[in-house]
Amino acid sequence: DNVAKNNGFKPLHSSKTDYQKIDIIKFKKNNEGIDKCVFIDNKIQFCNGIRYHDHLVKIPAAILSKLSRVLIIGGGDGQLVDCLLKYPDIKRIDVIEIDKSMMKIMKTHYDQSLFPTDDRVSIVVGDAMDLIDTTPNKLYNLIIVDVDKEFLEKKSLNNINFLRICSRKLDVHNNMLIKKFCNPGCPNGHPRGLWF
Repeated sequence: DNVAKNNGFKPLHSSKTDYQKIDIIKFKKNNEGIDKCVFIDNKIQFCNGIRYHDHLVKIPAAILSKLSRVLIIGGGDGQLVDCLLKYPDIKRIDVIEIDKSMMKIMKTHYDQSLFPTDDRVSIVVGDAMDLIDTTPNKLYNLIIVDVDKEFLEKKSLNNINFLRICSRKLDVHNNMLIKKFCNPGCPNGHPRGLWF
């Protein structure tokens, strides 16, 4: 808010997809080094260099002995893929994203490398509940559910059956399931916590 108030900004993109409202703003030059920020349903998601995605990856990377096969539910902004590809043991990243428009918008306004042509990465568009059993890998050692709370509440992903399906997709040893959530009272519903 202070950066916007003190320096100003201009809207780069605003659209309503079948699933969410997506806005991208560009700040005028400022001392904080913030350039662009992405908002989903009027809640800030990330800005250049400031993203929660790093923590969703760093924590399991520190705990698990090897981070090699990852399934991302959501993640259409490409930020998690970008973080994960920095780890040398990554063999496979499968992404299930419901909103194809999100990926197109991110390709237009952010670095193309967020959607690499790397053959270790597979991105499919559709409902995770319908597609999770058809993912190429039978077992993953990390599954990240990167879906906003409001969206989650409307979908079948927010139930014990989905978590059971996820647990069946986890390797018996050396595994972790992370579900992003918002603690009560966090500002603007921004994700501040993790559920393991």
